[in-house]
Amino acid sequence: MSEQEAIRVSGLCFRYSSPGREEQVLNDFHISVPAGQFLAVVGPSGCGKSTLLSLLAGLRQPISGVIERFGEAKCGPDLRVGVVFQHYSLFPWMTAKQNLIFGIRQAKKYRKKEAELLAQHFLEQVELKEAADKYPHQLSGGMQQRVAIARMMAMDADLFLMDEPFGALDTKTKLALQQLLQRLGCGEDQKKTIVLVTHDIEEALFLADRIVFLRGGSIQADFTVPFERPRDRAGLGTNPEYNDLRRFLLNQFGAEKEREAEDRREEDMG
Repeated sequence: MSEQEAIRVSGLCFRYSSPGREEQVLNDFHISVPAGQFLAVVGPSGCGKSTLLSLLAGLRQPISGVIERFGEAKCGPDLRVGVVFQHYSLFPWMTAKQNLIFGIRQAKKYRKKEAELLAQHFLEQVELKEAADKYPHQLSGGMQQRVAIARMMAMDADLFLMDEPFGALDTKTKLALQQLLQRLGCGEDQKKTIVLVTHDIEEALFLADRIVFLRGGSIQADFTVPFERPRDRAGLGTNPEYNDLRRFLLNQFGAEKEREAEDRREEDMG
């Protein structure tokens, strides 16, 4: 594995098993993600996106194949890897600020006061300064997700894995956090490696350096996003190349919907 690779996946196979049924999700899957790249993974529901992210995070184990992170084939979670899933995964007995402090002190050797200042800074970054002393049950779903995002950022991991992190947020907050994530993805000094699972084509084109389209647990399309950073959402909308890529991805989704409808018709006839 090259020193410039953050992730290398080779021959990955994974399936879900239940009594009388097995579902193959990933089969002989391969991908390499260079250090500092922002990768967006898109595709229809059930194509293996979230499963892949769980495997990369070490939260699931493959049937076969190898997952390397930073040149090491490690099986479990790693403090160099920050994760935000669709569900907020906050400790319910800790306040928003305490959730951040716990994550920071797990990842870095900070004194308590230093961790408190850092936690406060990142809560301000996600516009939750006034919610620092509230518990998760006192926060809306969108606010809880912002706390989870702030915790990941505060832990200063080398690799960020994010599964639909903005789905529960209002439009204004979503755009603000996308801008914050863009800065993390294009900073020259401490550029992060980011893998983002999303159904939002515009989000993928705005944020990512590269997009892969999954279907049936394999990569059907893999291309570089050609737009320079920093990017402006309004400006992208007037770019013919942006609109061509957007149509291409939407057509991929459209083809999948047609395929699913045909499968349903065949099941009904069978």
